[in-house]
Amino acid sequence: MIMSVTQGRGMSGCISYALEGKLPPEKGQEKGPKQQGRDPEKDFSRTIDYTYNPAKDAVILDHNLAHQPRGRETAQSLTREMLTVKRARIKEPVAHFFIRFHSDDKATKDPATLRAVTREALERFSPGLTEKHQYVATLHSAHSSDPHVHIVVNRIPTVPRYRNAQGKMTPSPVLNTWGSERRCYVVCNKMELAHPNLMRHLDRARELPLYIREKAGVYRGQQRDIAAGKTPKPSPRKAIFDAVIPALRDDRKTTNWYTLSQSPTLKQAGITVLVRTGPGSHRGKDYVKNFEPVTSKHVGQKVLGVRFQDSQGRTWAPKQIHTKFKASTIQNVLDRHLAKAQRIAEAQARKDLAKDLGLDKMHIEGLEEMRAERAKVDELKKALAGGEKKLDGMEKRQEEKEKDQGKGKENERSAWTYRGPDLDGR
Repeated sequence: MIMSVTQGRGMSGCISYALEGKLPPEKGQEKGPKQQGRDPEKDFSRTIDYTYNPAKDAVILDHNLAHQPRGRETAQSLTREMLTVKRARIKEPVAHFFIRFHSDDKATKDPATLRAVTREALERFSPGLTEKHQYVATLHSAHSSDPHVHIVVNRIPTVPRYRNAQGKMTPSPVLNTWGSERRCYVVCNKMELAHPNLMRHLDRARELPLYIREKAGVYRGQQRDIAAGKTPKPSPRKAIFDAVIPALRDDRKTTNWYTLSQSPTLKQAGITVLVRTGPGSHRGKDYVKNFEPVTSKHVGQKVLGVRFQDSQGRTWAPKQIHTKFKASTIQNVLDRHLAKAQRIAEAQARKDLAKDLGLDKMHIEGLEEMRAERAKVDELKKALAGGEKKLDGMEKRQEEKEKDQGKGKENERSAWTYRGPDLDGR
């Protein structure tokens, strides 16, 4: 089981994708994070559309909306009801959960079981979530071998106010997703232990996760330039991504931050690795000054932050290279490479020690002796097997001969006649 969660402001786009398919941006509206004057209702609608897309073989799995008749839900009706619970100060009211199972898990074979597992995952993520918050769960690729679940949650609770410890009525807290990735890992581990017969363990700590992989081809802006007959402009982000990912995949050389900074791919691209090992000021204009180039003294130290500086002097955070890329991911990769290098070094040390002590020659001589003895034993077995067969054949022939001799004497005796006086004396 793999579970992840992100938060944003586009509730409508997510639900619309799930119900009616992906909608193109409206005329005169640029697509990107820097849109100004966006309509929350349209954002909410696109989020709903995202989770109910017929092209994805989508099915509404579960929801807790009061005014939605089962089997007749639409993107517009879901959006309208979820937009009734909102707050003006909350700019990102959407939480988008993604749950994937193994293709052979029994949890994906029955809709009722999958619905129960989905609710349990939400409850383990935040107790009372299915009662205090609106949510819509949809199943993508429902009739395929690899189904997965999208869940759109309204982070604003349905109960507007509650009485605190001082007895005053205060607004209900909004679902906080700070550190939600770690919480998702905990939820997955607990559910896999609680239901071993329904789901199996999926490795979520790979060297480079599947969502961080090198993609061949050109990016979208270059495709538009090529289609228009223009010379495509270079992408600094893709250039640094294409240099960092191959450097991390080199498990023989990149075992720590210093060896990563000395990677030929990074040097060829003119990229410098900057790290922060000590506490510094919070993010601001002078935040980059807390980083320094990696040297041999940083080997073994705990790295709190990392930046990549290109040949033009621009610094890139890991999240700017890829949305799921961060310092802890790089640290996990380096730790795995270091453990592998240590295992190889220990095996080589054992071989060298055996060679120095002459154990390798003794081992080889012992193997030769064992092979010679085994050959002798095999030859003896073959000889004995042949002798046994000969003895068995001789015994059988002797028995047959004796039987034939006995039968001839019996025939001769049966042919005899007695011509003397009778036994009565007559």
